[in-house]
Amino acid sequence: MSNNKKYLTDDINNFITTLQKPENPNFYLPAKNGVTKLGESLNLGFSNFAIKIYYTINKWENLDDIKKNNWVSNINEFQVETNDFPNNSFIDPPLLDFYKAPTVLKSAKKYIKKNLQFLNSINYESAEIEIQKMVRAETKQAISTLFQIDKKNKKKYLDFPCSELEIKKFMDSFNWDFPWNAGAHFASLCVFSKTQLDDYLFVKNKLILEKNISRYLSQDTGSYHTQSVSSSDEVINGAMKIISGLDWLNSEIHYPDKLIDFCLNNSSKDEGCHITDITYVFYQCLKITDHRKSEVIKYLNLLKERIYTHYFPQYGGFSYYLNKSQQYYYGGKITNGQNVPDIHGTLLFCWALAMIDKATEQNNLNWKVLKP
Repeated sequence: MSNNKKYLTDDINNFITTLQKPENPNFYLPAKNGVTKLGESLNLGFSNFAIKIYYTINKWENLDDIKKNNWVSNINEFQVETNDFPNNSFIDPPLLDFYKAPTVLKSAKKYIKKNLQFLNSINYESAEIEIQKMVRAETKQAISTLFQIDKKNKKKYLDFPCSELEIKKFMDSFNWDFPWNAGAHFASLCVFSKTQLDDYLFVKNKLILEKNISRYLSQDTGSYHTQSVSSSDEVINGAMKIISGLDWLNSEIHYPDKLIDFCLNNSSKDEGCHITDITYVFYQCLKITDHRKSEVIKYLNLLKERIYTHYFPQYGGFSYYLNKSQQYYYGGKITNGQNVPDIHGTLLFCWALAMIDKATEQNNLNWKVLKP
């Protein structure tokens, strides 16, 4: 088993290396083949993905300090002072240009409905609002990535809701029938509060955030949503987002037993986010309860088998979809969806395998679990 662990770790490391861009080895392509022009032009998100993969498989610590510091500097170069967005946001110019393209703006509602899968919302707002959401998500990812490796963003990002009234208004602005989207923005506030505020302000924000998320707590599912939640997938994926936020706050999950019951009764789709989300929910719940533990472990082992059907041993990476690479990044088409591994799928499934390894107490991989 130790040899298998070593081979898997080294193969994934080698795969990520093959995605490096020649002009800057800290920037990465999204997939092995079939990359679009937009996919070739983006840098910030895939660079964050690569850091998280190296961290998970214990390769980040092997990099020399010069490499690490240069990489962190490259990430921080995307932080900009601007009047168009919250000051000191992280912005990848090609992604912003894509959103601002006339064809996208003109058909915003139709486009967003079809392609912005990460939003999962029936409130198809103006393209300008969707751009704001994208920038906030990119900023959250960059800040959380740097925090994961004990680094910081160059300048503090403080332009986010902090007062009780602002936080309540912000959270109520989302459609909680679709908690995967709404929960992601709650999680962003938790990340910003933990990483950008002084300790006494963080404590204040923590109490406000805990109070507000409890308004959406369902005693039936143990998740966080309205009574008219759109689907079981939304219940599980939304729970993942909320729990990740609670983890940043160091706050407790309200009804872990009920969440376990719901997840065991509702299987996940065979896609990177769905498999990883339900794994994360189980992983966090098992930290605080032994409720149906043997059943959860059995389920996680089945998920592990499904994960390996996405693996390409000839390349050393995972594909987001079964036999197809991830095609979109915040709505922009980054690949043609060929039967090859991609950086997003590899990140999600490495993270999921690390969680399964620890939750099942097998400790074969001994990889690190990310703080999303």
